[in-house]
Amino acid sequence: MKNKVIRLGIFILIGLHFSCAQSTATLLDGTWAIDIIYYKGEDIFEEQVSTNMMSFDDNNVAYFPKIGGKPKYSRDATGNWSFNSETDQITLETVNFYLNGTFDLCFKKDIEKGYIKMVLQSEDVYMEAGKVLSPPIETTILPIECDREQ
Repeated sequence: MKNKVIRLGIFILIGLHFSCAQSTATLLDGTWAIDIIYYKGEDIFEEQVSTNMMSFDDNNVAYFPKIGGKPKYSRDATGNWSFNSETDQITLETVNFYLNGTFDLCFKKDIEKGYIKMVLQSEDVYMEAGKVLSPPIETTILPIECDREQ
């Protein structure tokens, strides 16, 4: 009986953790799979992206795929990231030409695929990436929700 109560308590705590609003930094932490990326309106995903994975850690270090250049499957890039909560913008510092700079940041729920998407947008770049091991989308409150028309 005692084990059942402990298990129930743990289950409730996990549920409460994921049903609460997550901070932007907490939600960013982890691995993301790039779904689409456009540069100046041109889809560069198939021809330019070495791998579709990128990740952010809680020490403000980020790992980005190589985008552009030859050979396509050469070394990926490491960089730093910072978030400005006043402007809802993320700044990425990397040798990766396409992802170096400041981007408007928002999140949306992809009900069809069952995960949370991050949207990064600047004057030249538009990118959507899905969270790997996404928290349950039904109960997660997004810190910065994208406009519905995005």
